[in-house]
Amino acid sequence: MKYVSFIPLRSGSKGLPNKNILSLRGKELYIYSVEQSLRTSQKCFISTDIESILFREFDKDVEVFKRPQELAGDETVMKDVILDFLKRISINN
Repeated sequence: MKYVSFIPLRSGSKGLPNKNILSLRGKELYIYSVEQSLRTSQKCFISTDIESILFREFDKDVEVFKRPQELAGDETVMKDVILDFLKRISINN
């Protein structure tokens, strides 16, 4: 059985601006999520509107795609983000 993980990251944060790309002990915060994801699944998908993540090079087990602006707001329902993710991916054996 193949396991995949999904990490939704967005740039807008009212409480702590840019929290996903802030450095913690020498790594951007979201990298901790990616590393844990790869410990527990074979592939990690990231949905984001953060430019620096979109253009970063990852290994083949991490796939990043641009989240549409209409799904990156404060009022966005996570169900809609997940449905967008499921429409976009192809999980092959």
